[in-house]
Amino acid sequence: MRLTLLKSNKSIVGFDDRPFLLIGIPVIALMVEIILFGADIFSDARAAPLVCYGVSLYYTFFFWIAFRQVYVYLIRKMPEDHEVRKRQIFTSLLGILGFFVLDLVLSGFLTLIADPLTGDKESPNFVVKFITSLVFTLLIMSFYESLYLAVKVGKHALEKEKLLRDNTLSQLAGLRAQINPHFLFNSLNTLSQLIYEDTQKAEQYVLKMAMVYRHMLDESGETLTLLSQELKYIGAYQFLLKERFGDAIQFVEDIPQEVRSRFVVPLGLQIVLENCVKHNAATAEQPLTIHMYISKQGDCLCVDNNILPKPAIIDSPGLGLKNIQRRYAFFTTQPVTIHEDGVKFTVCLPLLVSKEIVK
Repeated sequence: MRLTLLKSNKSIVGFDDRPFLLIGIPVIALMVEIILFGADIFSDARAAPLVCYGVSLYYTFFFWIAFRQVYVYLIRKMPEDHEVRKRQIFTSLLGILGFFVLDLVLSGFLTLIADPLTGDKESPNFVVKFITSLVFTLLIMSFYESLYLAVKVGKHALEKEKLLRDNTLSQLAGLRAQINPHFLFNSLNTLSQLIYEDTQKAEQYVLKMAMVYRHMLDESGETLTLLSQELKYIGAYQFLLKERFGDAIQFVEDIPQEVRSRFVVPLGLQIVLENCVKHNAATAEQPLTIHMYISKQGDCLCVDNNILPKPAIIDSPGLGLKNIQRRYAFFTTQPVTIHEDGVKFTVCLPLLVSKEIVK
């Protein structure tokens, strides 16, 4: 029958501890034997070192396996970084409680089967036995905790490196893919109409269009940008959309001055606005209203729009919003939230206080 208690827990704790079992159990058992039975081994002619070692090995094996399972359980229930202290407290409490339970069970079983081997020798002092068992148990659990945290730190380092690489790639993708190519085509179509209808407005349109694409080029290598700068260029972007859609699109902005010194990811707001336009059928009779405001907590820039679904629209993979989520994940644990209630579609972007990585 397969010994499931000895199976690898690498998928849970991040490392295979079975080699440590093969080495650690015999070594710890020898140390425990010396501490608990040392006097008998070296001064009592009737002492049987192998019997004492067998008893020590018996206790060490079952204590180690039992508390190994306890630790795996605690990792399953409390795996997060902020739960380290809580996990360590539970480890200590279960170590103390587990000692009494296991000692009672193991001692009772040993009494039934091993009395003929141990003869009338006295058991080790209970206090010494308790302290020894508890110290070694906590040392073993600390060993597991240290390895677990070391593996997690290594994984975090790799994840940060991957996020940095993804962030750089997504910045470039913002130039090539996330800014919808159709927008450029539609903008040029709008410009060609304005040239014949209103040359003065056409000139203004060209200036705004140049401002938008200059910003895209200037910000392509930046990791974060000031909200004030992002809003300045978004004003130009909104001008282009208004010229294209006329009264079919409305913008409402409610962003106080005091939050404009916060940071956001470059081009993220433009992708959100483009997403609003892409997925809604706006008309002058049923205009698309895009509202930009600060969340009640003051830590997010939210953009919502009324839902005007396009008929027979092809499902979008949502790459633009996923791009933004990946980029924010590099700088903060605060998520980009996306909510739809059937009436409004809302995206909230975290406002960061600095360019420093806070993860």
